[in-house]
Order: sequence, then C-alpha cells, then structure tokens
Amino acid sequence: MDVIVRTSRTAVPLFQGLRARESAGLDSPDNLPSTLLSTPASQDKEDDPAATDGQVSSAQIEQEASIFFPLTEEQVEAKNSTFIDSIDKDAVCHVASKHCGGGACSIIDENQGSFNICFFVRFESNEKTWVLRIPIVPMVRDAWGKLLSEVTTMGYIESNTTIRIPHIHAYGEDDTLVQGASTPFMIMEFIPGRQLDIDTWMHTTESQRKNLYIDLINVLGQLRKLEFSAAGSLMPNPIDEANPILGPFLSITDNGVEGSFATLATPRVFTSTAQFADYHCNFLSETIQQPVQEPSFNQSKMELFALDSLLKEIPKCIDLKEPRPSFVLAHPDLRCGNILIDDDFHILAIIDWEFSGTIPLQLFTPPPWIMGHDPATLLFCTGVPRRDIFPEFRTLLLEMRNSSSACTQLCQDWGLQDEAVQHQFVQKVSPIMEIFRHPSKLQNIYQMSIFERVYGSKTCREMVVNDFYEKDENQALAQRAEFQMRNSERYTEYLVKHGLFVEDHRAQKIRELIETTKKTLEQVRLSSQARRAQDPDLYS
Repeated sequence: MDVIVRTSRTAVPLFQGLRARESAGLDSPDNLPSTLLSTPASQDKEDDPAATDGQVSSAQIEQEASIFFPLTEEQVEAKNSTFIDSIDKDAVCHVASKHCGGGACSIIDENQGSFNICFFVRFESNEKTWVLRIPIVPMVRDAWGKLLSEVTTMGYIESNTTIRIPHIHAYGEDDTLVQGASTPFMIMEFIPGRQLDIDTWMHTTESQRKNLYIDLINVLGQLRKLEFSAAGSLMPNPIDEANPILGPFLSITDNGVEGSFATLATPRVFTSTAQFADYHCNFLSETIQQPVQEPSFNQSKMELFALDSLLKEIPKCIDLKEPRPSFVLAHPDLRCGNILIDDDFHILAIIDWEFSGTIPLQLFTPPPWIMGHDPATLLFCTGVPRRDIFPEFRTLLLEMRNSSSACTQLCQDWGLQDEAVQHQFVQKVSPIMEIFRHPSKLQNIYQMSIFERVYGSKTCREMVVNDFYEKDENQALAQRAEFQMRNSERYTEYLVKHGLFVEDHRAQKIRELIETTKKTLEQVRLSSQARRAQDPDLYS
C-alpha cells in the first residue's frame, strides 16, 4: 500500500495529561492555547479610553470575533440553506438523466444531512429511483476530496467484501447545479428499507436483536480483514485502480461545525497509533476551548477535569508504543441511522461512507449503541436495558467464533476470550474512540463510560471534581477554566450586541430542573441528619 505523507506543524503531545503542558509552562495564564484571553487593563485602556480595569473594549471584541469566534448554529444553518437554495432542481434532473441514457425523470423527495443534500430521482421509463447527492459545500473543508475518497472507499469495499452498500452509478463535478460554481455530485443506487433508530432498537425482541447482531458481526469481521500500513483516507491510484493509495486522514471531526476553527495540526497520514491519538487529543483539547453562549464555570471545570482524566487513561488502555501497528478500514459513524434493515432486523445495507478511513486496529470497535455509551440511549427508561446489549452481543460473538475465523479474530482483538473479565479491552477503548470521533460529546461519554470505571459507580462526581481542583498541582487548570469562562462571556456579549444571541429554552429548563433537584436532595440530607441526631438508636 503506497502512502502519501504531508508534513504538518508539530503538536504538543498530550499523552501524559495536561501535566506535560504545565511542566512546559503552557498552561500558565500567559501561555494558554486559547487566544481569547483577557488582556491587561492597560492595553484595554489604550484601545478604548472608556474601558476600566478588568474590562475589554468593544473594538477588541469585534476584532477577535472576526478571527476566533465560532459561528452560531443559526448562522451555520443560514449558510447551508443559502447553498441548498442555490441548487438548480432542473439541473439535478438533467445531470441524473445524462447518466441514465437520457430518460425523463423527476425529483420525488429530498433529504438533508449534516454534510450532504440528497435528491431522490425517479425515472419514468423503468420506474427506477436513484439518489443524487451533493456535498453542502459550506460545511466541508474539501468537498471534492471528501467525495473522491468516499467513491474510492465504496469501490474498494464492493471489490473486496460482500457488505451490501449502495452502488455508485456516476460521480464528478458539474457547473450547472449551482450557478457560477463547479459542484461535486454523486449518483447512487437507492436501496429500499428503513433506517434503524434508537427508539425501535431499544424495544426489539431477542430474536430481532440476534438477527441484527449476526449481520453486524459479519460486517465488522469483513472490515477487520482489510488491513493497511497506516491510518489515512483511501484515494484513487492512477496506476492501479484496484489498489487505492492512502491520503491524509479525513474525518467528521475536522469538518462542519466542530471543524469551524483552525486545528493544531493539518490532516495527515499516521504511521503509528501514537500519532493518530496525538492528533485527536490535540483537536479535542482545542475543541473544549471554544467559547459558548451562556457559559457555566462548573461546566468548564467539568470538561477540563474530564479531558485531564481521559488523557491519563489513554496510555493505560492503548499501547502507544507497539512496534508494528496494524490499521484497518472502518466506517466513521456506524450509528443506527446509517443501517438499513428489513422487518426482521436483518441488515439490508450500510450507508454514508464519507470520511471512512483506516484507523489503528486497537481503536476498531463495535458501534457505541452496542457498547453502551451512546448518549441517545440514556433517554429510554423502557425496553431492553442499555447495559444488557453488549453482553448479548458478546455472547453471540463468542458462539460464532466456533465456526468463523473472522469472529475468532474479533474476539482476540477485543479481549473477549474470557467472559469473566469485568472490564475487557474493547470496553475501555471504545469510549475513547467515540470521543475522538465526536469531541463535543466528551463530557457525556466520559461520565457514561469512563468515570464509573475509574472511580466506581457509587462515587459522587461533584466531590471528585472539587477535590481535584483543591490540589495545588491542578491550579493551572482552575485558572484555565476561569479564562475559558471569560472568553465565553465575551462571546455572549458579542452575540447579544449583534442580535445573534438565541436563548436556549430547553437548556434553561434543564438547568432549573438540576438546581431544583440539588435543593431537594440537600433538604433530604439535612432532614435525615436531623432524624439521626434526635434518635441515634433508630439508625444504628
């Protein structure tokens, strides 16, 4: 396998936790990675004579906004809507018809995802339905590169596995889809079926889950066999079409809303697990420094604590010094919605292969809704218990290894040889990889899957976090939380001033509910203490 390597800026290694940053002086108030730190009062006054100590001038905030402040969700949606509205629907039909023998067609439906807009086109002559998909250009760093990698990946999967995926009829760039632009597009087969969803999944029968487990294990087993020499994204090989080359690693993380700011390192090919983890850790660190509206100091402290704890766990769970690491092809977002099923829950197809790439074998794991750390599953109080899903999956996989070498290999890779092991390798690694894929979910996944394993299921998180920040060696992180709080306050001020602030009523209700619950629990605790004091023998 040929490898394309691009150089990039050296990122600060984070594997020793943020202690490494502190020892280098990088977490001191003057050297924090965030560029939105409060400026000295003297400089404020120089920029704005009306500014007083501790205040920041309006001119400075405006200057920072143009460089550092992220777009709001409403601004992102507006940009996407403007682009989608600019697509010529007649041109969509013309392009589709051109690649289907010139037959007449019409758009019967459309569906917008995070990174693409899909037009479902029906041909009159044969009543076939195709899907013409266009990348939402404002959301993607390199729309053509993303599409080209996805086409290459899907072609490679079709040639080397029996995994059912949509067949690609045509792809390219067209200058009629959006006036004045050469727009990438892909035309795919439409596969009938329904998308698996969390609600349906959590209320399946044992027989239905078994059907899905078997098919999912077959998919994972076949992907596991596709080994490569490094981590990257598949790109066309001009010399040998059957053997793609590896280009820089493209990811969901580095695009869209989460990727709307400059990363610490540009995408590249990774030849070791340590390089792969280092890139994602640096991106994760930068992600949580982004300002948010209506900031919470406790939220900032919780996020920094979770990051610090995660960085300490990584070298305990992952071998960062393996001499000859293996890399395998993986789907980047194998959530329920990317799985098409029939009424018996057999898998009909796996869709949305964009941002697929090769990853370190150690980080190749089952999807989060199998492993129990998909935050969406927390919303369900009925149906199959979330904690029972992975044991069911594991039991079936162990049974299947008796007749399948691929299943034997998966069991070996995931440390599932012994059911008696309480915390198996895959259970430790899976939440780490999911956080790498979705940095914005750091706190939720950490709380669901890492905190409990590290500190115990009955441990109070607030007490652990408070104890953490009382230690002298963690004062730099406490300062960092304060700086992030100030940055977010300035960001909120900017949004309010420009009419961009949109109150999150749902978040407000959640905060109110949390505060009410805390007060109730405190009243219960005080009442219990009072009863114990009045009648100690009753509680002995």
